[in-house]
Amino acid sequence: MKTKFEVPENRMKTNFLKSMEVFLPGFIQNLKLSGEFCRTVSGSTFWGKCTNTNLVQAFLLILLIVFQNSPVFSCNPEPGPHHFVMPEIPDPNPPVKTGYFEVHNTLNGLPSNEVLSILATEGRVLVGSADKGILAFDGSRWIAYNPDTTPIFPSRTVSSIIKVDENKFWAGTPEGIIQISGIGGDFKFERISKQENISQKIKFLMKNGEDIWVSTDQVVAKCDNGILQSVSVSEDLKPIGICSGIAWNDEILFGGSNGAFQLAGNSLFPYKKNEIDLGWIQAFERTASSRLIGSSKGLWVSNKVKTEIYIPDVWVTAIALTPGLGEIPTSIDRSEEVGDIQSVFDKLEGEVNSTKGDSVYAKKLEEMLPWFQDKANYTSPQWAEKTAQYYNLVEKMLSAASADSKIQIASSASPRLLKGLWIGSQDSGVVLISNDGQKRNFTTENSKLPSNKITCISCDINGETWIGTKNAGILRYTTLTLPPNQKPVTVWSGRTNTIKVAGDYLYVCTPSEGLLVFSPLDLQKVAQYKDPSPPNFPTNVNDVGMDQNGRLWAAGNNGVWLCDEAKKWRHFQVTDGLPAEKMEIIQIDVDGRILTSGGSTNQISEQLAQYDGQYFFTYGAENLKRILKMEKASTTAVLKALGYLDTYQRNFDVTNASKSIELYDKPGENPEKISALLGTRFYILMGTQSGKMYIFDGQGFKPLSSERTGNLGAIRSLCRAPDNTILMVGEKKIFRFDGSKFIDIMNVPNLSKYTSAVLDDQNYTYFWVSFNSVMGGGIAINEGGKWQQYQTQSRMQRIALFDPYMFVSDDEGVYRWKKR
Repeated sequence: MKTKFEVPENRMKTNFLKSMEVFLPGFIQNLKLSGEFCRTVSGSTFWGKCTNTNLVQAFLLILLIVFQNSPVFSCNPEPGPHHFVMPEIPDPNPPVKTGYFEVHNTLNGLPSNEVLSILATEGRVLVGSADKGILAFDGSRWIAYNPDTTPIFPSRTVSSIIKVDENKFWAGTPEGIIQISGIGGDFKFERISKQENISQKIKFLMKNGEDIWVSTDQVVAKCDNGILQSVSVSEDLKPIGICSGIAWNDEILFGGSNGAFQLAGNSLFPYKKNEIDLGWIQAFERTASSRLIGSSKGLWVSNKVKTEIYIPDVWVTAIALTPGLGEIPTSIDRSEEVGDIQSVFDKLEGEVNSTKGDSVYAKKLEEMLPWFQDKANYTSPQWAEKTAQYYNLVEKMLSAASADSKIQIASSASPRLLKGLWIGSQDSGVVLISNDGQKRNFTTENSKLPSNKITCISCDINGETWIGTKNAGILRYTTLTLPPNQKPVTVWSGRTNTIKVAGDYLYVCTPSEGLLVFSPLDLQKVAQYKDPSPPNFPTNVNDVGMDQNGRLWAAGNNGVWLCDEAKKWRHFQVTDGLPAEKMEIIQIDVDGRILTSGGSTNQISEQLAQYDGQYFFTYGAENLKRILKMEKASTTAVLKALGYLDTYQRNFDVTNASKSIELYDKPGENPEKISALLGTRFYILMGTQSGKMYIFDGQGFKPLSSERTGNLGAIRSLCRAPDNTILMVGEKKIFRFDGSKFIDIMNVPNLSKYTSAVLDDQNYTYFWVSFNSVMGGGIAINEGGKWQQYQTQSRMQRIALFDPYMFVSDDEGVYRWKKR
């Protein structure tokens, strides 16, 4: 599929320079803006005069020497964000940061995967299937109506659905037109078209004012009180396969396999504006100024003046413009977001008593409003950050108001969905041209889209969009609304260490019952591993993980265990290279490396080990010394396997090994237990129980400066998103790191401490947390800086996701909620 995408600016240089703003003073301590300077770096002396012309050159020369010649710590103060800077690849499909994607198919309740038509209505969605009749969705479940159900729907195939009025809908089927009523409760179905002189095999329905137009496998007709009145057409020009139509500016067009036809009086004539061959037409849509025509040759835009190609070389099968949009978006439109921000302020100003200590926040909010109202800021990269700051102030202002205040401000409402033009194709997925100024191409490879073969699309006025596929069900783009009164389902009762979803199962790690395995869908216990099955398997299991080969790993009070492809367990102990008998964490990085940590009384490097395919190697300095004493070829091979060479951001300086080892992992006064571990393509990141963070970048283990973050408290979770941003979750605070800056995430209201976090499995820009609060605990999802949350009476420990469910644990057991 050939489309023109807007390529984001490569910010690698910008990120690098921003990070140097903080760390350059540590390299050049005697630098003056004028006059001569002398500075020795890594044995090299530079003389020069600092003018505006050569200042940058001097900086670059010094940086080049520092980064190339210095074996280990080159930075003063401590290492910081520059260790995180990584190459950015321009992405033609930027992630959707608002909204939520969910797949509906036969695995999770959709009666049929073969979708022919969709109509999104107020509170309901009607789907026409190829084999199960009409499918109705009430917000939580799907129900099929066909000849085998009660009430009976007369057909198994529904090719088209339209809304006739507030209470009636029509469905086109091979058995004629079926009227649907009682959509809010008891469905009723009634056959409308009954005459026998015209084929009743309905392909397409279209409402134009009070008129309803129909295409069958033989004719185009107008439906009048159930009577089909066909229009005339020359026999040699008879349209074939009419499956789409549109009314625009007093013109009515129909499209089929032999092009477009225009209605004039009671006859159809070929539509050949400007003598353009439009191809096989399968979809129409309209804007305020033009018609959109989807065909085998691409997407066309046609108005009274001309018809021209808009997206070429793609077979368009479905088009939908969000209701309320007059035209195809061409720039960023944040008017609705600004309206939300303004309405929150207006409600606060009218209902919050500013004498209760919140006047300072009110003033700050008022000062921020003009920034949002200035359209010049719509394209600002600070928009999301500023919005989060604004709602953070709202939360603080509400907290400052009286404790018994019953004010309900929509500060935690879900962000606005993207609106725009959705274009479905025959085999290339979906293109979205949206009001955030972006163009995206969704496929099975880069999104949740279940198939690239699109049959239909329907949008509602809020932006919710339903995308039907030929054989793989539906993709829904929607907001996430946590059910307020949903009661959790108990999965298992007992104390837990952690819970994780890996592959198709939920794993419950316990302090006394070993490892339990459950099916997330039916909650059946699939297995329990505990001595004597298999023999000596730990009763206390701390963590699990699944590698790229589908093998299960478990860490417990007597080492690490591997369940291989043959479902046989293998036991690893200290004699197999582990740093301690009790292992705490299992981590599989993006390249498939298996990492584990344990031994809280050891140095950071001594707590970490990696699997080499047979055994484990620890990263301790003593072990590194032994590796360096091996034959050169063996030394190089082992160092590469462990990431010391040609793997992470830096290489261990083998030629200056003694000096490098001195600074490899400086002993601390108090050993710090690794509490969170993240392996990435660029480094290994470790968080500790004391709240400090370290990275291993190939050269050594380096503490990260807390200058930008402050004290996060014990590090509970480290999560890497597909775009390489990192979520850092401490007990006290959460930051998202994008390679150049820390983005402050406002805390959940009434927070005592965070206990775990996980990125959402449908939109990785969202994340979930479990937390404890002054009222007990809870779970919450963060959407673009805003929180939705459940409050619970018990204190939460861990959270795990398996769409459409979330699993949580507390001191007494494991429970399941449904996300919606």
